[in-house]
Amino acid sequence: MLEKVFQEITHKRKFFASSSTGEQFENNFRNELKKHFSEINGDLIEGLSHIEEKPNKEIKTTFNQLKKQVLEKNHKETLKNPFSKLTSHFLYQPFGSQNYPDFLVFIFDYVVGIEIKFSKNDKGEKNIQTSRPMWNSNLPKPNAIYVYGVANADITFFKGSDILSYETREVLLKYFDTLDKDEESLKNALKDLENPFGFAPYIRKAYEHKKEFSNHHQIESFFSHNHILREQNVLKFLKTLTH
Repeated sequence: MLEKVFQEITHKRKFFASSSTGEQFENNFRNELKKHFSEINGDLIEGLSHIEEKPNKEIKTTFNQLKKQVLEKNHKETLKNPFSKLTSHFLYQPFGSQNYPDFLVFIFDYVVGIEIKFSKNDKGEKNIQTSRPMWNSNLPKPNAIYVYGVANADITFFKGSDILSYETREVLLKYFDTLDKDEESLKNALKDLENPFGFAPYIRKAYEHKKEFSNHHQIESFFSHNHILREQNVLKFLKTLTH
């Protein structure tokens, strides 16, 4: 079922790429999902409890355990579906509009997180080969699918594991972990010094693409010739999500 959603994207690239805003782009994908999956609206726990026919408390515990797995930063394996009757459903922004994922899809025995990325292109002048998603503080997760569109230009999709290796992700994640630990040592170094205005370094945790960090002669484009292979990998992966 989920495979059909992404196959449809490859057949309707112009339609999806014609989106002028991120909201429109996201809604178009959401409507495509609705053709194959039931969206759970309203009170989340109530809705899950009704489908599973189990007490709210039990459902809440199970869902919180799933949430922890979904948000894990370097979980390689496809997530197992802890619910027995939630097999063709999806949640939209299950953890809030500012948090990953935009869609959480329950398909048979599995759960798949899908994140929407979008670049504005109001004047139609954006170079598709140098267009890149904004990642903020979240690196692409290995077990997630990302749908990336550039307004009035093109659309592609890929697995997080196909654009960032497990080992590289670990190193990048540890960098900010080290900074967090260094903050404590900084506080200790300053605690006996005069600093009535509380001056402190501000480091925004965010990831971007820099040529000097790439081991290729230039940064790989999300729309290079390899993007077809990455899309095929998604379709192959989705074929495996069966009973």
